[in-house]
Amino acid sequence: MVKWIIGASAVLLAAALITKKPDKEPEKKVTPKKEIPKEEQKYDFTTPGLSQHVTFGRNRGGEIAAVVLNKPEEDYHKVIVNHKGRFENFPGIIQGKWTDYIEGEFDFDIGEIRYRTDFERCGNGYRCLWEIQPDGSYWADDDGFGMENDSEIILYADLDENGNFTTPFRIYKIDGRRVEK
Repeated sequence: MVKWIIGASAVLLAAALITKKPDKEPEKKVTPKKEIPKEEQKYDFTTPGLSQHVTFGRNRGGEIAAVVLNKPEEDYHKVIVNHKGRFENFPGIIQGKWTDYIEGEFDFDIGEIRYRTDFERCGNGYRCLWEIQPDGSYWADDDGFGMENDSEIILYADLDENGNFTTPFRIYKIDGRRVEK
């Protein structure tokens, strides 16, 4: 019986040593998540392709309607229109006689979107159609009061498949007539 008690005690002691928890938990390695800058938190990084194909700079709620090119399979995201309603890496504008049609002041250097801007597929990339001045009916109320004689002016620029501008903006249409060459 003594052998049995000694044998059982050894088994219990071995089991206690095996299951004994360490005095201190080992530190777990935590990989911090990539912090998204505050100004980018409103961007849509989930929609494959372009996050949207039309922007007015600001949406109806007054928030900036940014445009992002997403390639989730490559973990690639390129902001084309930023949270300030401006083109990222603005390529500039080729000016010409069409500038005579601009009413009021226009800043050629900042690339700010104020009116409709469309993005469409073009070859392997995209084409951006940027309305810099709406026609005069844009200003009219339901009764037609307030209409101006402004000419609608639309510029265009091309982007590659990664959302990089490959051309500066140039004239596309004036008053619905295509001028692009």
